[in-house]
Amino acid sequence: MANAKRISRKELLNEPDEFITMTGKVVNWCRDHEKELYTAGVIVALLVVIISGWTVFSARTESKASTMFSAAQAKYAGIMTTSSDVKQAAVAVNEDFKNVAQEYSGTDAGKLATLMVGQTAYDAGNYDEAIEWWNKSLKALSGDPIESSRALLGLGYAYEQTADYDKALEMYNKVLGVKMGLGKEEAALAVARIYEVKGDADKSVQAYEKFAADYPDSAYAQMVEEKLAASAS
Repeated sequence: MANAKRISRKELLNEPDEFITMTGKVVNWCRDHEKELYTAGVIVALLVVIISGWTVFSARTESKASTMFSAAQAKYAGIMTTSSDVKQAAVAVNEDFKNVAQEYSGTDAGKLATLMVGQTAYDAGNYDEAIEWWNKSLKALSGDPIESSRALLGLGYAYEQTADYDKALEMYNKVLGVKMGLGKEEAALAVARIYEVKGDADKSVQAYEKFAADYPDSAYAQMVEEKLAASAS
């Protein structure tokens, strides 16, 4: 077999180094595109400044919104400790929560404030306003199953108060369909109650029976048993 040709050290030294060659090409390219690289660098620097500034601004905005929200809650609690008039307390703080919701709508505190505007409007007997704000809550808190279920339950109560029983039933059923949501026990009972009010005895009984099976330890269990006993007699 023929011996492989050996390359001398001198020949190796005369061969161009691949890394040096590539580096030279990069340097030459950078020189040829110096203006474009400078512009790109300026843009990147500006983006870093903008992002950093926005982060600081967002944190400050959230802090202000949280402070206002906490102040409204404290005011609400303070009134309730000296008065048992829920309506009076609700009227007194409704605008406070509304200010947070409107001025800081993009913050977490602002989104939660929409729930409190709906709640205080409901407690004040302003059911149409409650419906308006709880619908805003559904949009603002769409990714939060717990808060969304609270808004849906509130809407059910508000629609029930305005005698819009079909919409109330729709909201209660939506509460039951929210995974990891709250208020399912109240919503299940409300479904039975709505059917009863609408005069649909069969569906009302079915709903009460389902409630009794699903929530045997409920505080409403005895009342539901009485309802079922009365329907059977």
